[in-house]
Amino acid sequence: MPFPRIVRFNAYALNLHTAELTKHGLRIKLQRQPSHILVLLVTNAGRIVSREELRKSLWPDDTFVDFDHGLNNAINRIREVLCDSITAPRYIETIPKQGYRFLATLEELESAPAQGPLLDALGLAPTGANDGGAAISGKPTHRSTTIGKSALRVAQLLGIFVLMVSMGARSFPPVSNQLHLRSVAVLPLSNLTGDTSQEFLADGMTDALITDLAQIRSIRVISRTSAMRYKASAKSLPEIAKELGVESVVEGSVARSGDRVRVNAQLIDAESDRHVWAKAYEGKMQDVLTLQSNVALAIASEIQTQMTPDEHQRIAHARQIQPEAYEAYLKGRFYTREYANSSEDGIPFLKRAIELDPGFAAAHSALAEVYEWNGATFEDARREAQIAIQLDDNLAEPHHVLAWVKHTLDWDSAGAEKEYRRSFELSPGDAEAHESYGVFLSQQGKHAEALAEMEIARRSNPISTKLNLLTGLVLYSDHRYDEALASFHRVLELSPEVLGAERQMLRVYEQKGDLEKAIEIYPKVAPWFDIDHTRALAQSQEMRESFNQSGSTGYWRTLLKQELQLNDYWRASVAWAHLGNNDKAIEVLERNYRNHFHGLRWWLKAEPAFDQLRTDPRFQDLVRRVGLPPDGPS
Repeated sequence: MPFPRIVRFNAYALNLHTAELTKHGLRIKLQRQPSHILVLLVTNAGRIVSREELRKSLWPDDTFVDFDHGLNNAINRIREVLCDSITAPRYIETIPKQGYRFLATLEELESAPAQGPLLDALGLAPTGANDGGAAISGKPTHRSTTIGKSALRVAQLLGIFVLMVSMGARSFPPVSNQLHLRSVAVLPLSNLTGDTSQEFLADGMTDALITDLAQIRSIRVISRTSAMRYKASAKSLPEIAKELGVESVVEGSVARSGDRVRVNAQLIDAESDRHVWAKAYEGKMQDVLTLQSNVALAIASEIQTQMTPDEHQRIAHARQIQPEAYEAYLKGRFYTREYANSSEDGIPFLKRAIELDPGFAAAHSALAEVYEWNGATFEDARREAQIAIQLDDNLAEPHHVLAWVKHTLDWDSAGAEKEYRRSFELSPGDAEAHESYGVFLSQQGKHAEALAEMEIARRSNPISTKLNLLTGLVLYSDHRYDEALASFHRVLELSPEVLGAERQMLRVYEQKGDLEKAIEIYPKVAPWFDIDHTRALAQSQEMRESFNQSGSTGYWRTLLKQELQLNDYWRASVAWAHLGNNDKAIEVLERNYRNHFHGLRWWLKAEPAFDQLRTDPRFQDLVRRVGLPPDGPS
């Protein structure tokens, strides 16, 4: 028996299988709950649909919600997209204390045969080869009809819709429940509070979902850095999924009213752009960590991923938290997460979170990360990371922080390796940990292994300025100069304000011997060296004149003079090496060693300018003393 698949009312068309609404052929974005309410009202056109019917159909008993608030918001959203009025309705009439009625006459644009998994379950599939239902063609039938005239048709449609909701609110047609998806992107959740100052809440929830899912080894989760680039994006979900290289996408929203928070989440199969699962979660702010873990576990279950008992336990583990402390924590993360911004902006908020709840391990961990980014506060980073681990050893981030501190400050390769391994055990999908470990390997001369780690990070973080910058540094260390330049150019394409990219390009041009290009770019990177623009131009002119008179020797002599005036003994050691004076180069490196200069361990084995020094016993002894492998670069 045929039944409508797509119906039209005035300029609008509604697909009753997928709940997709269009106007003049253009799709209108409507969240899951309002779109399903619209389908239910349309399939009962002319009849009052009671509020109780809507509650039973769309809000399962095991989901806590403020029903009246949720339904009113959904109806208002439908009226908004239909340009309808509550006082003079054309489409949706409110029947006080009863429910709602759909008013418009409907025109059937396309019919579909009564067949498929849901109809089979209802016993409505045809038994003969042809019972009058035609297969859907590319052309609409344009048979005018009013759905309310056929009670059987209404019963079929309503029965299908209610069954869909009872099966987990999957939209039409259902995606196979045997999905075994291997990759997912959590897109930025929408802020439905109506208050832009609450944006941190939606971003924080997004971050939490990504962090939880990244703990599962069997799926690849796109990192926050790449996912957040699609905030408020007009691109379609299939487009986004293709750019990120994932099979599924999670999108949703966050709303807050007083001490209650509600999260709507839906999982979408990227290839077909069909909903796999959708559900709403609501609770008190003090239980928000449990709410977040429940959403993550539900998503993992729906994509049929394999979770180990340890992974399940880590995600499910949650504690109550003071709402004020959680707010301060989210604000701290919000202000420290952007690579190009000043991370210090978030410190007061994170300290406030800890003051309100000293046992809040994640806040200690976040503060440790901020301190790690500033070499002057490494000891503070160590302290906060150790506190976080004492409070909760299931957090990966503080182990990652400790790894970097042990490597950079303590010159302890074995200790750093141990912490990296623990970090990967807890969160195998953490892109930032893999890129950090890649730098660690490169600094030991293991460039091939380092690039392999960068590739692992790239699969989870394909649109990252930081990753491209660090990859360029590894390529530079591996003498792959043109590839390094391409990586730095990619950084500037993504974020033109990242000064470090041009700073590293200067090093590449110098090492390639393209000193004219180096002189040209020097004024642009002068702020990196705390040099004002006027002085930078003068220094650049002096370098150009020396280069024109004496070639590369003139360039490096002038650079050496300038670096010694700035007390930059690292760049001075590079200049001495390029001038072929190994004794002076090693002498300056020894000075860096006595000053415990962090960059010495970072670059002693990775700097190509030191290639000619590597066979010198004095250089090898220095390598040994900073705790690096004694053999030459790979």
